[in-house]
Amino acid sequence: MSSSTHQFTRFSSDTLEGMFDEDPDSEWSLRIYKELFNKEEGLQDSEFNKHTRRIYKVWPRDPKGGGKPCLMSDLRELSAGYRTNNSYYLWGATILDFYMFRSFNDECADVMLGFSSGSKLYAWMKAHGELYAKDELEWAEMEEKPRLRPAADILEIIEAKNLAILMGSCGISMRDDDDDGEAEEESDESENETISAIPRPFDYENYPDPWPLVPFSSKAPTLQSPIPFHLLPETLIVHDPFRLLNGGDPPDELDVDWTSVDDITHRYSLNLTVPSIKDSIAAERAKMTEAAREGGPVFIGFSLEILNRTETGIGSSSTAQSGTAFKLTVPSPPASPSSIPEAHLFISPAEFVGKGHHSVVYRAEWDLPRSVFSKYVICHRCVVEAAKKILSKDTISNAAGDTSGASDEVGPADEIVGGNFILRKKHLPVIDMNFVREGQPEDENTPCYSVRGETLDYLEYTGESIPTIHVDTVPWYDSSSTDPAPCSHLAVTSSISGPLPGPVPPTASVSVIAKLSVYDDNHLENEAKCYQSFGEDFSQHWSGYTVALPLRDPTPTGAITPNFYGFYSKEEDKTKDNEEKVIDRDSFLSPILLIEDCGKPIEVEKLSLDDRQECAALLFRLHHHGWTHGSFAHRNIVMQIGDHGDFPLMKSRNDRRFRLIDFGRAWSLKDAIETDQSSSRNGDNSNEREWKRAQFQEKNEVWKTLMFPHPI
Repeated sequence: MSSSTHQFTRFSSDTLEGMFDEDPDSEWSLRIYKELFNKEEGLQDSEFNKHTRRIYKVWPRDPKGGGKPCLMSDLRELSAGYRTNNSYYLWGATILDFYMFRSFNDECADVMLGFSSGSKLYAWMKAHGELYAKDELEWAEMEEKPRLRPAADILEIIEAKNLAILMGSCGISMRDDDDDGEAEEESDESENETISAIPRPFDYENYPDPWPLVPFSSKAPTLQSPIPFHLLPETLIVHDPFRLLNGGDPPDELDVDWTSVDDITHRYSLNLTVPSIKDSIAAERAKMTEAAREGGPVFIGFSLEILNRTETGIGSSSTAQSGTAFKLTVPSPPASPSSIPEAHLFISPAEFVGKGHHSVVYRAEWDLPRSVFSKYVICHRCVVEAAKKILSKDTISNAAGDTSGASDEVGPADEIVGGNFILRKKHLPVIDMNFVREGQPEDENTPCYSVRGETLDYLEYTGESIPTIHVDTVPWYDSSSTDPAPCSHLAVTSSISGPLPGPVPPTASVSVIAKLSVYDDNHLENEAKCYQSFGEDFSQHWSGYTVALPLRDPTPTGAITPNFYGFYSKEEDKTKDNEEKVIDRDSFLSPILLIEDCGKPIEVEKLSLDDRQECAALLFRLHHHGWTHGSFAHRNIVMQIGDHGDFPLMKSRNDRRFRLIDFGRAWSLKDAIETDQSSSRNGDNSNEREWKRAQFQEKNEVWKTLMFPHPI
């Protein structure tokens, strides 16, 4: 077993300039920055022209020549090399994991003809026996693999908000003062019964004080975590006292009081219109049922017992710790919910976001059962303590010659040597790297810098196998429940706010975007189909960078689109003949598309060149995965301040995150090809040609839309 942290992992969402801010001791990187960037453009250059995400490194070819030409087309077709589900075909953990290279390795070929990622060049060079660039090969071998970057734990954010509500610092209770007085006069028995009883979700009258709150009074946290399709609420109760669901213009007076009007509710149903999504939901639920039936032990980690420190033999001053290791298993956790029957949505004109030709957008408050965020955890400290008791019991029993009570997993004490380990440290060598600006030849003047080596910690096992200890006395805990934690460890660590001073309701409110359609328009339905077809890939955040052609600079591999939280429609009234009634303008109730709130439309003139390239890469990545947008414009690119992985108070204004929105006119290449195949005319590919023409036109619009100095 080995583990390491890439030297630049912590900077994987940042620019080269950001590395210097985080690590001012890196003198080598500061020299690179001054030589390659500052001399030519100057640190006083405007934010609009700021451009630090570049390919700076050179992959040297064997100067003796005679090797096989390395073409970008060959690397594009190479299956080896890292990539993510929403990246282009090139991916690198940092901007220092991309290289310029010469296609031919003879000395006269001194012009940079190509660029690629370190993982692809590593695979190609290894396959063709060109091992000249030893430092680059070693650097590429150490590169961190792509990893998903989840959003900050929404449950912890909700608990922090609940603490603020219980402390009275936010939120306005819907309870009347008279109700509070009556509650204080109740008997002790009634009070105890109320405290012990857990209200059902959406039984608002029986929620613990001060809930329920006036909608929008507590500024619900923004939901940025995905919700699996099978957990999207099947029924949506929409609270619309201001009659906004007709898709018309919002009232002139936006600053309105929710308690000043009578509530009006409508019952909506989840409307998933892509057949493959329905099939995937059925398959997922069947999989969950099968997993619950089979059960079985779950491996949760190792227990390491350090015995002593020894010399490692790796470096003169290096030492290691040694001891005994055990695998720890526990019973499988309880089954998570496979469906969510109901949720409530609140819409107010005070949360109006904007109106277009085809839709009206509001920021809505979505009240969900806490079980949507169900996450079973187990206390590792309690498991380790229980394992030590089992081990001690077995050892004592075996020493006395009694094996009747011994664990099946743990053998006699003299057999435990199979889990012996040594914790070692390995010091990696210094790596020399060449840096150059694109368009410049690589020669004796090419700057070369040495990067200090890393130290890796790894476990070296000396036995044939590792004994297993099975612990069945420590319970699993669903951190989404309102029950108290089963141990003091989880009570402290299950939430950043710690144990709450009072009970909380069985539901939690989050903020999402609710998009409504104008009357007699199908753009919203088409957009909902697109989100369903995108699946989870387009809304995932990955570590590292990608180069999205025709761009030639790395851009972050963040999400392309917002998270999709469901498409809901009002059930149509039927005639006696079971035919749909024609709905007039006055009785129209818009369907509702729920998506993640990803910020405000960009102001192009306020973005750096790095930011604008990141926006362009969103479209090029969408094209790469077989989609055209259909309405690419700056109003359909939104910017969010702060990274999704940071808690609200930790978000930095220096972190800008971008997303494409508004897919009412989006079109997939797959649909175009299928339409051609179903055509009565043999060999007809008019729709495929039209799709490619639309893609070409969108690419040509990018440079004007994002104010690039020249066409891309």
